[in-house]
Amino acid sequence: MNLINKKKAFITFELLIVLIISSLVIINSFISIKDIYTLSKKDESKAIYKVDLLSSKIILQKTKDYLNNLHYKNHNLLIKNSLFLENIDNFKISKNNSFTNISFRYKNSYDVNWVFK
Repeated sequence: MNLINKKKAFITFELLIVLIISSLVIINSFISIKDIYTLSKKDESKAIYKVDLLSSKIILQKTKDYLNNLHYKNHNLLIKNSLFLENIDNFKISKNNSFTNISFRYKNSYDVNWVFK
């Protein structure tokens, strides 16, 4: 009878160990999934910001008239009083004979410098 009780106690102990280990694995899996999700959201927003900037630069390159009508107001870049880019700080534009230089800070994280011929 004593041997049967020892086997039951050992089986119960094994079951407890398995539950603890599987709980740790599941918790770590959820933490890893959360970290991956957070990282992918950050990467997604960075990619969207880069696409916004690149498309804006291409628009200005293709339509030179927009460069003359570009102005800064209330942290926004406007073309003919229409919103072009938002969340802009430290906007500077300089023009010389053959080049136009535009520099600004976008979304408080990207320092942008565009040069147009």
